[in-house]
Parts: sequence; structure tokens; C-alpha cells
Amino acid sequence: MKRPIYFFGVLMTVLLPVTSFNKIQTEPWTPDQLMQPEKLAAIINDPAAAKPLIISIGPVNPSHRS
Repeated sequence: MKRPIYFFGVLMTVLLPVTSFNKIQTEPWTPDQLMQPEKLAAIINDPAAAKPLIISIGPVNPSHRS
């Protein structure tokens, strides 16, 4: 009885990480949701333009953590 459960546990331990790393990362944003840097710079530098709210979370890379 314990043998099939043990085999299933080992199988899942091996297969789950393999399937997780096979996913191809795609851009989550559509072109309509993005703005070219030149256009953003023009808006920021125009004193008459309404300033957008800019939120920067910085690089999301666990290797940069101390």
C-alpha cells in the first residue's frame, strides 16, 4: 500500500518542477498598454501637460537581494 503512494510522491516531486520551468515567459502587456520612452519624456518635460502617475518597482530579480 505504501509503495504506490511513495512512487506517486517521487513522481510528483520530479515532474512538477520540470513542468514549471518549461513555461515560456511572454510579455504580459499589450502594445496599447505600453508607451515609448520618447513619448513619456515629452509628456514629463511639457509644463502644460498633465503628469502621469509613474510607479516603478525596480528590477524583480531575487539575485539582487542581500
